Amino acid sequence: MEEACECLKAPESALNGNKLYGGHTIGLVDIAANFTGFWLSIVQEATGRELLSAHKFPLLFNWSHCGIVQECLLPQRQGIGHLQSSCCSTLNKQPMCPSILNKQ
Repeated sequence: MEEACECLKAPESALNGNKLYGGHTIGLVDIAANFTGFWLSIVQEATGRELLSAHKFPLLFNWSHCGIVQECLLPQRQGIGHLQSSCCSTLNKQPMCPSILNKQ
């Protein structure tokens, strides 16, 4: 957990006070880094652990919730389903958190 938080310090500082990595317009880094806004929130919900919060990483948190970034992401439920099916088929086990898929 500490190592994951340590890894989030670099993208947080790279925002350098800007709303987007490209400054005022979305750029290549914003597109490449959108996994943070998508997969990290899914992993947080699936595990019940908070890595990215407005308190710990305010710039990165705001970036991940930016409307422009959100428009580039799949619906979160679709990502959770993909994550669970991938893990289940890889590990040949039951879903990690079946209750997540039942949330509306």
